[in-house]
Amino acid sequence: MRSFAFEAGWLEEENCESVVKEGWEQGVLEGLLTVDQLIRKVSGGLSSWSSNVLGAWEKHRKMLRRELELCHRGPLSSEGVAKEAITRFKLEQIEEQIDIYWKQRSHTKWLEKGYRNMKFFHAACSERKRRNRIERLQDAVGGWVEGEVEKQDFITNLFL
Repeated sequence: MRSFAFEAGWLEEENCESVVKEGWEQGVLEGLLTVDQLIRKVSGGLSSWSSNVLGAWEKHRKMLRRELELCHRGPLSSEGVAKEAITRFKLEQIEEQIDIYWKQRSHTKWLEKGYRNMKFFHAACSERKRRNRIERLQDAVGGWVEGEVEKQDFITNLFL
């Protein structure tokens, strides 16, 4: 099971607040009593919403860029200018979300200083993920625990 991670870029989406409210209210209606249970309910709703609604920021950005290019090539009219302004606004919004996404992962100040090298930030995040992954654990008798479930059981039993 993948752990939940809140995405700061979600805050830029109009529906984020309503997804949180719905999850919380539904959890209360289901009889969930602790804050921990309610947060799990909300996080499940956010994860589902994210994968179904927001999962394709890069594709959306490419589509908006193509749409903007078509506006530039089209005939000059008040409708075309209005459509271009709306498309440009949407493109800026999605690019801001992508910046927030990578900024959240990069743990560097480079984005704040104007660097926009997404390939670098993606590589840095991927390397940190690889470096932080625990492939195996050594038990007390010198053996190795390697499977995900076995590692989880080993760690849990260690602290009981």
